Amino acid sequence: MNHSSGKLANSVRVLSGQGSLLGAHMPLRALPGTMEDSLPRQQLKEIILATAGSDFDLRTLRAVRVLRPLKLVSGIPSLQVVLKSIMKAMIPLLQIGLLLFFAILMFAIIGLEFYMGKFHTTCFDIFTRERREDYPCGKELPSRLCPNGTECRGYWIGPNYGITQFDNILFAVLTVFQCITMEGWTDLLYYVSLLLM
Repeated sequence: MNHSSGKLANSVRVLSGQGSLLGAHMPLRALPGTMEDSLPRQQLKEIILATAGSDFDLRTLRAVRVLRPLKLVSGIPSLQVVLKSIMKAMIPLLQIGLLLFFAILMFAIIGLEFYMGKFHTTCFDIFTRERREDYPCGKELPSRLCPNGTECRGYWIGPNYGITQFDNILFAVLTVFQCITMEGWTDLLYYVSLLLM
Protein backbone atom coordinates (compact mmCIF):
# COMPACT_ATOMS: atom_id res chain seq x y z
CA MET A 1 0.00 0.00 0.00
CA ASN A 2 1.59 3.29 -1.07
CA HIS A 3 1.53 6.55 0.87
CA SER A 4 -1.48 8.07 -0.98
CA SER A 5 -3.61 4.99 -0.46
CA GLY A 6 -2.69 4.96 3.23
CA LYS A 7 -3.71 8.60 3.61
CA LEU A 8 -6.96 7.92 1.80
CA ALA A 9 -7.79 4.90 3.95
CA ASN A 10 -6.99 6.87 7.11
CA SER A 11 -9.14 9.80 5.97
CA VAL A 12 -12.09 7.56 5.17
CA ARG A 13 -11.71 5.82 8.54
CA VAL A 14 -11.66 9.14 10.42
CA LEU A 15 -14.61 10.58 8.49
CA SER A 16 -16.75 7.48 8.91
CA GLY A 17 -15.80 7.21 12.59
CA GLN A 18 -17.07 10.73 13.18
CA GLY A 19 -20.27 10.08 11.28
CA SER A 20 -19.28 12.54 8.57
CA LEU A 21 -19.74 10.14 5.68
CA LEU A 22 -22.72 8.18 6.94
CA GLY A 23 -24.95 8.86 9.86
CA ALA A 24 -27.74 11.02 11.17
CA HIS A 25 -25.53 13.88 12.34
CA MET A 26 -23.75 14.77 9.14
CA PRO A 27 -22.00 18.17 9.21
CA LEU A 28 -23.92 19.28 6.12
CA ARG A 29 -27.15 19.16 8.09
CA ALA A 30 -25.71 20.78 11.20
CA LEU A 31 -23.08 23.48 11.48
CA PRO A 32 -20.00 23.24 9.27
CA GLY A 33 -17.51 20.52 10.26
CA THR A 34 -15.07 20.95 13.09
CA MET A 35 -11.34 21.39 12.67
CA GLU A 36 -10.53 17.71 13.10
CA ASP A 37 -13.25 16.93 10.57
CA SER A 38 -11.95 19.38 7.96
CA LEU A 39 -8.39 18.01 7.99
CA PRO A 40 -9.29 14.59 6.54
CA ARG A 41 -11.55 16.31 4.02
CA GLN A 42 -8.65 18.47 2.89
CA GLN A 43 -6.48 15.37 2.58
CA LEU A 44 -9.16 13.69 0.47
CA LYS A 45 -9.35 16.75 -1.78
CA GLU A 46 -5.56 16.79 -2.21
CA ILE A 47 -5.50 13.08 -3.05
CA ILE A 48 -8.30 13.44 -5.60
CA LEU A 49 -6.56 16.40 -7.24
CA ALA A 50 -3.23 14.54 -7.28
CA THR A 51 -4.88 11.49 -8.84
CA ALA A 52 -6.77 13.49 -11.47
CA GLY A 53 -3.72 15.57 -12.36
CA SER A 54 -3.26 19.27 -12.91
CA ASP A 55 -5.81 19.35 -15.74
CA PHE A 56 -8.67 18.76 -13.29
CA ASP A 57 -10.80 21.87 -13.04
CA LEU A 58 -12.90 22.62 -9.98
CA ARG A 59 -14.91 25.41 -11.61
CA THR A 60 -17.73 23.05 -12.50
CA LEU A 61 -17.89 21.79 -8.94
CA ARG A 62 -17.86 25.34 -7.63
CA ALA A 63 -20.84 26.14 -9.83
CA VAL A 64 -22.90 23.73 -7.74
CA ARG A 65 -22.46 26.11 -4.80
CA VAL A 66 -25.15 28.25 -6.40
CA LEU A 67 -27.66 25.68 -5.15
CA ARG A 68 -26.73 26.24 -1.49
CA PRO A 69 -29.51 28.79 -0.85
CA LEU A 70 -32.06 26.09 -1.67
CA LYS A 71 -31.30 24.61 1.76
CA LEU A 72 -33.13 27.62 3.22
CA VAL A 73 -36.38 26.40 1.67
CA SER A 74 -36.63 23.50 4.10
CA GLY A 75 -36.44 25.87 7.06
CA ILE A 76 -38.91 28.56 6.01
CA PRO A 77 -42.51 27.41 5.36
CA SER A 78 -43.47 30.43 3.24
CA LEU A 79 -40.60 29.68 0.86
CA GLN A 80 -41.83 26.10 0.58
CA VAL A 81 -45.21 27.39 -0.59
CA VAL A 82 -43.56 29.62 -3.20
CA LEU A 83 -41.32 26.82 -4.47
CA LYS A 84 -44.22 24.36 -4.70
CA SER A 85 -46.32 26.86 -6.66
CA ILE A 86 -43.43 27.48 -9.06
CA MET A 87 -43.08 23.73 -9.61
CA LYS A 88 -46.82 23.36 -10.25
CA ALA A 89 -46.70 26.20 -12.79
CA MET A 90 -43.88 24.46 -14.68
CA ILE A 91 -46.14 21.66 -15.96
CA PRO A 92 -48.35 23.88 -18.17
CA LEU A 93 -45.28 25.86 -19.24
CA LEU A 94 -43.67 22.61 -20.38
CA GLN A 95 -46.53 22.08 -22.82
CA ILE A 96 -46.10 25.62 -24.18
CA GLY A 97 -42.36 25.00 -24.50
CA LEU A 98 -43.03 21.82 -26.46
CA LEU A 99 -45.33 23.71 -28.82
CA LEU A 100 -42.66 26.40 -29.27
CA PHE A 101 -40.03 23.73 -30.01
CA PHE A 102 -42.21 22.24 -32.76
CA ALA A 103 -42.72 25.70 -34.28
CA ILE A 104 -38.95 26.29 -34.24
CA LEU A 105 -38.38 22.85 -35.78
CA MET A 106 -40.92 23.54 -38.54
CA PHE A 107 -39.26 26.82 -39.53
CA ALA A 108 -35.82 25.20 -39.31
CA ILE A 109 -36.91 22.52 -41.81
CA ILE A 110 -38.25 25.24 -44.13
CA GLY A 111 -34.90 27.05 -43.81
CA LEU A 112 -33.08 23.82 -44.66
CA GLU A 113 -35.11 23.48 -47.85
CA PHE A 114 -34.50 27.04 -49.04
CA TYR A 115 -31.03 27.98 -47.77
CA MET A 116 -28.94 24.80 -47.43
CA GLY A 117 -25.38 25.62 -48.52
CA LYS A 118 -26.20 29.18 -49.60
CA PHE A 119 -24.38 30.93 -46.75
CA HIS A 120 -20.94 29.57 -47.70
CA THR A 121 -20.24 31.52 -50.90
CA THR A 122 -18.80 35.01 -50.93
CA CYS A 123 -16.77 37.29 -53.20
CA PHE A 124 -13.11 36.29 -53.69
CA ASP A 125 -10.51 38.28 -55.60
CA ILE A 126 -9.76 36.63 -58.96
CA PHE A 127 -6.00 37.22 -58.83
CA THR A 128 -5.05 36.94 -55.16
CA ARG A 129 -7.72 34.36 -54.27
CA GLU A 130 -8.36 36.23 -51.00
CA ARG A 131 -11.81 36.84 -49.61
CA ARG A 132 -13.02 40.37 -50.35
CA GLU A 133 -16.26 40.58 -48.37
CA ASP A 134 -17.98 38.77 -45.55
CA TYR A 135 -21.42 38.66 -47.14
CA PRO A 136 -23.12 35.83 -49.01
CA CYS A 137 -23.44 36.16 -52.76
CA GLY A 138 -24.91 34.36 -55.74
CA LYS A 139 -23.92 33.78 -59.34
CA GLU A 140 -27.15 34.95 -60.94
CA LEU A 141 -29.92 37.38 -60.25
CA PRO A 142 -31.88 38.03 -58.03
CA SER A 143 -29.04 37.38 -55.54
CA ARG A 144 -26.24 39.86 -54.89
CA LEU A 145 -23.58 39.68 -57.61
CA CYS A 146 -19.89 40.27 -56.95
CA PRO A 147 -18.20 43.43 -58.30
CA ASN A 148 -15.64 43.38 -61.14
CA GLY A 149 -12.36 41.66 -60.32
CA THR A 150 -14.03 39.25 -57.95
CA GLU A 151 -15.96 36.04 -58.31
CA CYS A 152 -18.60 34.40 -56.16
CA ARG A 153 -17.35 31.04 -54.97
CA GLY A 154 -16.85 28.96 -51.86
CA TYR A 155 -15.68 28.08 -49.43
CA TRP A 156 -16.43 30.67 -46.78
CA ILE A 157 -17.25 29.47 -43.27
CA GLY A 158 -20.30 31.72 -43.20
CA PRO A 159 -21.71 34.53 -41.09
CA ASN A 160 -21.04 34.60 -37.34
CA TYR A 161 -18.07 32.22 -37.67
CA GLY A 162 -20.25 29.58 -39.31
CA ILE A 163 -22.92 29.47 -36.64
CA THR A 164 -25.60 31.21 -38.70
CA GLN A 165 -26.45 28.63 -41.36
CA PHE A 166 -29.08 26.21 -42.53
CA ASP A 167 -26.82 23.29 -43.49
CA ASN A 168 -28.00 20.85 -40.83
CA ILE A 169 -30.96 20.68 -38.49
CA LEU A 170 -29.03 21.65 -35.34
CA PHE A 171 -27.65 24.90 -36.75
CA ALA A 172 -31.00 25.60 -38.42
CA VAL A 173 -32.81 25.26 -35.06
CA LEU A 174 -30.18 27.51 -33.47
CA THR A 175 -30.60 30.13 -36.20
CA VAL A 176 -34.40 30.12 -35.91
CA PHE A 177 -34.10 30.33 -32.11
CA GLN A 178 -31.85 33.37 -32.58
CA CYS A 179 -34.58 34.99 -34.68
CA ILE A 180 -37.29 34.19 -32.13
CA THR A 181 -35.29 35.81 -29.33
CA MET A 182 -35.03 38.92 -31.55
CA GLU A 183 -31.29 39.10 -30.94
CA GLY A 184 -29.39 39.49 -34.20
CA TRP A 185 -32.34 38.66 -36.43
CA THR A 186 -31.77 41.79 -38.53
CA ASP A 187 -28.32 40.53 -39.55
CA LEU A 188 -29.88 37.28 -40.72
CA LEU A 189 -32.52 39.29 -42.60
CA TYR A 190 -29.78 41.17 -44.48
CA TYR A 191 -27.85 37.95 -45.25
CA VAL A 192 -30.97 36.31 -46.66
CA SER A 193 -31.94 39.43 -48.61
CA LEU A 194 -28.50 39.40 -50.26
CA LEU A 195 -29.27 35.91 -51.49
CA LEU A 196 -32.77 36.81 -52.71
CA MET A 197 -32.42 40.40 -53.99
